[in-house]
Amino acid sequence: MKSMQTKKEFGIMFIGIIIGIGVGLYIPFLNKDNSAQTMNMNSNNPYVMSPIKSEKDFLSQMVLHHESAVIMAQDVLKLNPSDKVKKLAEDIISAQTKEIEMMKGWTK
Repeated sequence: MKSMQTKKEFGIMFIGIIIGIGVGLYIPFLNKDNSAQTMNMNSNNPYVMSPIKSEKDFLSQMVLHHESAVIMAQDVLKLNPSDKVKKLAEDIISAQTKEIEMMKGWTK
């Protein structure tokens, strides 16, 4: 029972951290009309955020965001991480790969 409680607490904490990071990164880049502005001026970066003015823009940015998370998770697996981090990385790869395909299907 304690193990399940710990997993649940870890999951809630992880989601909170991700949301906090996302909000922390997003808010400073809002324009006066609350549309997102470019986050990174390096035009060679495929993960540059563009203004979100439509549902398609949102989905495109979320696909890039998820692809970045999958890459990071794959990278951490190469470092012989602890069991907890290994499981988290594997879960991210599994869940977000499915979500990428789902969102790409919605934008067709």
